Amino acid sequence: SDTYLDSHGDNDGTNSGSTLKDDIYGGYTPKIPRAVDNAPTARADTIGNGSASFDGSDDYILLSSALSLSGAFTISAWVHPDIAINYITTLGEDSANNNWIRFTSATVAKFRIAGSDTGNWTSGLTLAYGGWQHLVFTRDGSNVLTMYLDGIAGGTTKTLSGTFAPTLIGMQDSSSWWNGKLDEVAVWDTSFSSNQVKTLY
Repeated sequence: SDTYLDSHGDNDGTNSGSTLKDDIYGGYTPKIPRAVDNAPTARADTIGNGSASFDGSDDYILLSSALSLSGAFTISAWVHPDIAINYITTLGEDSANNNWIRFTSATVAKFRIAGSDTGNWTSGLTLAYGGWQHLVFTRDGSNVLTMYLDGIAGGTTKTLSGTFAPTLIGMQDSSSWWNGKLDEVAVWDTSFSSNQVKTLY
């Protein structure tokens, strides 16, 4: 079992089955403040060589401690679904099943925080399979959630309060799994503006 390094703190992730791939320079070179980052650059044409690959059935990364995001936050990741979207999960929680992000289709997301969820969230964005995309979720000080894909904000928002405390990457609750690759998973305890999201992308 390999370890995915938290390059900004001490919340390293324990790998369970996913394939840890070297970056294009042959080493593991995390960049602050990203939590799962084995790639030297965020460019979509190179990050494929520095990502974590999940088989969609039992692969996941267990964080050494749960995230605890009670106020504003930003969650960012490069995602590469390998199959058509069907209940795939980027962040989750194994036992309580109270905190997760998942997609039920290419156009419908669900976000669950502290036992309450957004319901089906159709933002007008379409997550494609077979290629890299940059996915960002923000929550501002008024608990308004916004989803971004490749730097573009969705047309609808959701409002959801509570402390977001996932413990897993790539799995929801032993029933929903990520099938594909993830890279540069990053979390901030502040809500990025649309311009800041574009800069990330």
